[in-house]
Amino acid sequence: MAVTETNTKSSLHTRCNSLPSAPHPLISQHEEHLQRLKDSQATSSISSSSLCHKLNGLLDLHDCTDKLLQFPIKQQALARECSDKCIDDILEGSLRLLDICGTTKECLLRTKESMHELHSVIRRRKGDQTVFTIEGEIYLASRNKLKKAIRKALRNLKATKSERAVYPSNKDDDNLSMLSVLAEAEEVTVRSL
Repeated sequence: MAVTETNTKSSLHTRCNSLPSAPHPLISQHEEHLQRLKDSQATSSISSSSLCHKLNGLLDLHDCTDKLLQFPIKQQALARECSDKCIDDILEGSLRLLDICGTTKECLLRTKESMHELHSVIRRRKGDQTVFTIEGEIYLASRNKLKKAIRKALRNLKATKSERAVYPSNKDDDNLSMLSVLAEAEEVTVRSL
């Protein structure tokens, strides 16, 4: 009985085709989001719909990046690739982006509040020139403060663009280097802002 089992095992030996595996769907999705954002940067339209489209694209890109970072194998790959300085650079870039986004949001909210106040004064005080003058001066002063804040945020953004580190993009078994994934996401985000 043992002899026949050995003979059948050796005679049934078949060769296995080892084809490269397809990349994970999230990696393909991440690359698609990156390409869409890069394509949208080529168009210089500044309409509200194009801005919304870019912001939604950034949201999708960062959601996909977050999902990629949730995989234990990706976390291990990132830990292998990174030194402490590298991690500090990535975190510093993320914090700068958050700071710039927070400043931008604050500026937009202040502008919206100032516009609402100005509209309400116009509705309430039809014909009262002194109130219009005072409110107009308040609005212009707030606009000047906002312009200064925006200039500062733009300087920080330019500094972020020039200080961004370049990471090698190795591909091991069709998996993107996590450093390159994070660096590309940061680069596209900075360019979109």
